[in-house]
Amino acid sequence: MLILAGEKYNEVHSLSKLANELSISESYLQQLSKYLCAYGLMKSYRGPRGGYALTTSARNIRVGDVIRAMKNHDSEYQKANSKEEELWNMLFKGLIKHLDTLTIKSLAQKNNQIPEHELTQKNLHSSLLQLII
Repeated sequence: MLILAGEKYNEVHSLSKLANELSISESYLQQLSKYLCAYGLMKSYRGPRGGYALTTSARNIRVGDVIRAMKNHDSEYQKANSKEEELWNMLFKGLIKHLDTLTIKSLAQKNNQIPEHELTQKNLHSSLLQLII
């Protein structure tokens, strides 16, 4: 999503290019893309010039939306069966509330302010995870 955020929202990028930039397998990226497409954040295009593109401007996509898409539900949390599960659900809801204040565009801009030798495309995914955690 951060790679696509640096481009026009309707610019199509091939799955192989994205997988290469992220250093992950195409099959794994395709699995992740299914959730993002189903949630309406990305659109897939078939054919020789096919690939993936954002469905809207990165300014309109909240990080919380991406997390919800990856969890494959719309903020419906499982019923807690124990105090521990209840605590984790409460923490997750708080984290999502905070992530809803951040957009993909704002994260992409923050990453562009970091010198290239400190942040490469290959560790972009881990940098986002560290930012979230």
